Formats: sequence, C-alpha cells, structure tokens
Amino acid sequence: MKNLSVEAKVGAFVIAGLLGIGVIATTIEPLKYSTKKATAYYYIIFNNVAGLAKEAPVMVAGVRVGKVEDIEVLPDGKAKVKIVFTKNVQLHRDAYAIIETMGLMGEKYVEVIPGSETSPPLPPGSTIIRGKSTISTDQLMLKIYETVDALNKSLITPDGKNRIAMILDEITKLTEQVTATVEDNRENLKKLAQNLASLSEFLKSDVPEIAENLKSLSAQLNEMVVENRGDIREIVRNLKVSSEKAPELVSEARKIETQINATIAQINKLLSGKNEENIAATIQNIKQSTKNLNRLIEKLQKGNGTIAKIINDDTLYKNLTSAAHALGKLADKFEQTRVYIGFRGDVNTATGNTRGGISLKIVPESKDRYYLLEVVADSNGKIDHTTYYITNATGAVSVDEEVRQSFDTEFTLQYARIFKDPLFLKNGKWVLRGGIIESTAGGGIDYLFPNKRWKLYSSIWDIDRKDGYGKQMPPHLRIGLSWNINKNWYLYFGGDELLYNRWRGFFVGSGLTFGDDDVKYLMGSMPSLK
Repeated sequence: MKNLSVEAKVGAFVIAGLLGIGVIATTIEPLKYSTKKATAYYYIIFNNVAGLAKEAPVMVAGVRVGKVEDIEVLPDGKAKVKIVFTKNVQLHRDAYAIIETMGLMGEKYVEVIPGSETSPPLPPGSTIIRGKSTISTDQLMLKIYETVDALNKSLITPDGKNRIAMILDEITKLTEQVTATVEDNRENLKKLAQNLASLSEFLKSDVPEIAENLKSLSAQLNEMVVENRGDIREIVRNLKVSSEKAPELVSEARKIETQINATIAQINKLLSGKNEENIAATIQNIKQSTKNLNRLIEKLQKGNGTIAKIINDDTLYKNLTSAAHALGKLADKFEQTRVYIGFRGDVNTATGNTRGGISLKIVPESKDRYYLLEVVADSNGKIDHTTYYITNATGAVSVDEEVRQSFDTEFTLQYARIFKDPLFLKNGKWVLRGGIIESTAGGGIDYLFPNKRWKLYSSIWDIDRKDGYGKQMPPHLRIGLSWNINKNWYLYFGGDELLYNRWRGFFVGSGLTFGDDDVKYLMGSMPSLK
C-alpha cells in the first residue's frame, strides 16, 4: 500500500466504504413505503381533528400500520375519520384511538389502541366511538387573544387615554426634575455618597464587633473576679480605661448619625425642588460629616482593628493582582477554544421515524480532543404497555391493556480523542468517542479522511434497552458516511438499527454547522434594536 499514490488510496477507501454500505442495504429489510394494499377499513369519531390531514400515518404501538383515507363532518358537528390498514391488525370492541403529534416535526397522526384480547373482535368496517383529541392550536391562540384583548381594555381610561402612557409621561417629568437637581449638585452629591458609603461600611463591620468585644470582656471579668481576686484592682483600672473610650466612641457614632439624618433631610428638600435655599445648609452638613469621618478614619489607622489591618496591609492588593493575572490566562485559553453549533435531521426509510437534534461542539486549543453536547428528539418515542386485571361482581377476571407513547427530549454528552492514522492514509485521523448518547451509555469510532470532506462513523448505545413489555432488545447500532458539501452544509446516510431486524433500515439526512466566525458574522448582521 505504501507504493500507491494518495489519490489511489483515497479512491480505494471511498469505494470500500460504498461497497460496505451496499452490503448493509442488501441485508436489511427492503425500503418499504406505503405501497401495500388495504387489508381493512375502520371509522373513528372525534370531537376535533385540527391539524390531521389525509394520508396521515396510522400507528399501533408506535409502528406504522396504515393511513388516513378520508375525513368528513357529521351533522352533530363531530368529525368522522376513515382509516385503512395496510398491515394485519386485530381490533377488539374496547379499542379506541388518539390523535398525537410526532416529536419536533409537528405532524399529526392517529394512534390506535387495539383493546384487550378478552374483548370480542371488532369486524372491519366498524366505527370506533372512543376517539380522543389533543387541544387545538387555534383554540389555544383564541384564548390568548381574548386574554390580550381584556388586558388592553383594562389599560384604557374611560376618556380613551392609555394608562401606561400617562404613567410613563409622569415618570419622564419626574426624571427630568431629578436629573436637573442632580446636575446642579453633582459634585456635592458625589462627595456625600462617598462619605455615606464609608460610614455605612464602618457601622456595618466595626460597631457590632466593638459591642461583641465589650460583651466578651464583661464575661472575662466575671471569671477573673472569681479566680484572681488579687488582680481585681488592675482589672478595674483597665475596665475604667475601656469604659472611658467606649462612651466617646458611642457619642461620636450618635453625632454622626444625627448629622446623617440632617443630611438626608437636606437631600429630600433638594429633590423636592427647594434646592436653592437649602444647598448651603447641606454643604455645611457634608463638610462637618467629612471632618468627623476623617477623625474616625485617623483613629482606625492608628489602631489594630480589622479595618486598620485592611487599610494598612497590602496583602489584599497582592491577592487581587494575582487573581486578575490568573483570570487573564484563563481568558487567553477561552480565546483559543473553538465552538461549533449544529442542526441536523434524518429519517429511517423502513419505519418512517425521524430524528432531529441541536449540537454544541467545543474544540480546545490543542485540537486533539473535543466535547460534544446534543439535544435530540426521536419521533419513534418510548412505548410502555400496562396490563390491568379487572374482577367484576361475578368474580370473572378481564384483562385490559393500556399503551402509552411518550416523546421525551434526550441528551448526548460525549468526550472524544483524536489520533493520527499510522496505517492507511497520510493525514487521516481516528476518533474515539465515549459518554452518554441519547440519555444512555454509549460510544463510537470515526475515521476522518485527509480532504476533511468525508467522514465514516459508527455509534452504539442503549445497550440495556427493553421493549414496552420488558423484554431485552439488541443495542442501537448506526453506521454511516458523512459528506461536507461546503463549509456549513453536509449530507449523511447509512444503516440504522442494524442489530434489530424489526426496525432495521436505511437512513438519510442533512445538517448545518456554524463556527465562531459564522456566529460573529450573523450577530454583526442583525439590525440594531436602538
């Protein structure tokens, strides 16, 4: 293989991949669409069939078994739906039907619950009376319109004026008055705000600490009186000094509190429009408060309290500088990280089930690995069977079965490592993936061709899955080939459910990927909201 050219190697690898897909396509079930002849007709009565159209799928236990052939309106205002089965399905007298919606695609379909086996058979051409419908989108929108209309009426005054416009007009006038007052006294208010912030910080941090220290000091004095009677005089002398300082501090705090109250009163007068006659008094109070705060700060700087340590010690500054440096390095790493956002969707041609997803791919600076997060929706959903045993008054036991189909959103979270290809193609790469695939454990192996346009991939997940009756099912295996049409668009196809012959089929889909540059371009192209 070393004697072959790069072009010959690439051609041989692509041909081998296409042959493999051809083998898969010939071993799976034929690609079937709704081409079978009708086996039976039934009629279903619904109160509302909004969104249901002709040719819509008819399913039993999540498997497509027929289609909707006709819809008509009865004289009593209900809808009569004619369905045709293309597969043999046995219905019973207690059968009923529900109109459901497929995943993210929004297509309406009819889900038929055949009924319990103990009930007599329902012959073809019969009418199923128990038809259940989901709420119509039009009905929901009508309720929203009625609510919005009632809200609009409540916002209009009897004389035809808009209440919100009147309130906004008053707020605008008040804002203009406050802005004018603040502009006239901007410097004074700025100094006042700084002084008030310093005082608030002091009252918040040191005053409770002083009170706690005095309380602790009192408790220690009681113990010392009992244990050390010989040192009482010295303790009393220290307590006297502390007591002399405490009233002084409390007195200063009360003076500052009084001055703050006076200052606040002056600010209120300024905001009410009487600023001209009160500016002088306000400035005088601010100056006096500033002097008192300066004296208090000078005492703190000379002391050994918490605030003095913060002011005089440069440790906090060094820690902040170190943290800023670390954040700068982290920002550089984020700048080199590449992020890709993608959207994709495909369909299994054997079952008609669709799968769509939104992905977020993060590639670090080293580009030897990546992280993949996906939100996936599957139209096949999850099917659960619940069996009920009912005993009537005569003691006879009947069996009833309820089938539920849910379309829960699933998540994929994978970690992938990229390795160079040492055997086949130069600049080719292997990718090993592992983690969570569609909310279950799983993994996969990919091969990236040197031209970066073709990718061969395989994924296996849902290893321990069970059907609605609790029986073990094979894992979900998917093998396919992806081709990049251009920078953003790509097509992919291959074999799906290769280990489960009931759902095995050929899938085909397309996707769209946006990188960092694309997102920046789209955001820059958006019109301004100003």
